Amino acid sequence: MSENSAGDLGPPLPTVSVVVPVRNDVERLRRCLDLLRRQDYPPDRYEVIVVDNNSTDDIAGAVPSDPRFRLVHEGRR
Repeated sequence: MSENSAGDLGPPLPTVSVVVPVRNDVERLRRCLDLLRRQDYPPDRYEVIVVDNNSTDDIAGAVPSDPRFRLVHEGRR
């Protein structure tokens, strides 16, 4: 058996992509991203993609400057 990313023996953990759609709800987005950042899944096995659906709020300011977190803009509502 090989060691997975969590340091345990067993099959490797899957890589996970979490997609967070948002429009004009920056406070709730901050809470959501903070919880995702603090969860215990191995950091090298997940990414978070925030999809901003044409917000007027400062969504970019809520996305951590962490390589696991990425912001994508969708211009249409």
